[in-house]
Amino acid sequence: MLQATVIDDRHKAAWDAFVHRHPGTIAWHLYDWSNVLRTYYGTTFHPIAALEGDEIRAILPLYRVRTLRTGVSLVSIPYVVAGGIVADDEQAERLVLEESVRLSQSMGSPSIALKQYGHCVAGDLRTDGGYYNQELSLSAGAAQVWKNLPVTLQESIESISETGLQLDYPSTDVAAFHLALSRHQRAGGVPAPSRRWIELLLGSKLYQMALLRSGGRVVAGTMLKVFRQTASFPYTCVAQRGDVGVNWARRFYWEMIKRLSAEGFQIVHSGRIPNNGAVPAYRLGWGGERREYYYQYYGLQGKTESGSKRGRSRAVVEAVWRRMPLTLANLLSPPLLRQYP
Repeated sequence: MLQATVIDDRHKAAWDAFVHRHPGTIAWHLYDWSNVLRTYYGTTFHPIAALEGDEIRAILPLYRVRTLRTGVSLVSIPYVVAGGIVADDEQAERLVLEESVRLSQSMGSPSIALKQYGHCVAGDLRTDGGYYNQELSLSAGAAQVWKNLPVTLQESIESISETGLQLDYPSTDVAAFHLALSRHQRAGGVPAPSRRWIELLLGSKLYQMALLRSGGRVVAGTMLKVFRQTASFPYTCVAQRGDVGVNWARRFYWEMIKRLSAEGFQIVHSGRIPNNGAVPAYRLGWGGERREYYYQYYGLQGKTESGSKRGRSRAVVEAVWRRMPLTLANLLSPPLLRQYP
């Protein structure tokens, strides 16, 4: 008989077996990701599964979080962009959703947020479809990817001379990367993750670092998140804003794409892009298959994911942040990021 329940560590192997076999899962669904979130953010993990005997047929990695902004809430994989319900069929999906509502009711009915990628869950849920991702296939090889790129993107990449260019991947230079990332984020008016968070990501074995140097100077960097021959580039940063920085980043992405293709990776993700296209230019134009993010809510009365990223007050905060000393920005960033799970 199929039934949903909150499981414990005794089902960890079965949970991860489901994650590895199901095409709809991503790296953050893995059971041990809960250790990273608990260590840094103090979250409580409530792994919900639909079980048929000992076999798992659906999962919902739900976490209890508390912020000054919203109080207590239940979020499917907080502090990352995706990771919601994944199920073998509609019945299993419905059962884990119903179990999440029962769990919420037992806690005094905090809101539930599901971060769905590529699949919208049916039910009495408020849905925000404000973001998408492009999955660029590498299966035909880097040469074919190059042929499919717009001429303007090719010219941007070729504008960067190869003389003195060095790709440091996988890199171990955490200090150089975090400094570049902190400067990049401050220039963009947004907080940067702490060095400790970066070190935890590397320790999870799901991430690697990559740096592009020119004449020994770091001109671009990124984290590389890898799972099942799929890669993405979170926390990309450049040493210079404007057209020069865009060209450096595009060249960096191209060097990474060539390397990943040679290593047998099949897909490179663009990362989350808002429907209004408000992201750095270097993340756009690479092509690939479009897949939607669906942020779905039960019991939420306030702003949804995309709503919290807009508004006049946010613009004011960004302007102030750009003028802030780097040391102070790095001090204030971690507690601020905690408020946006």
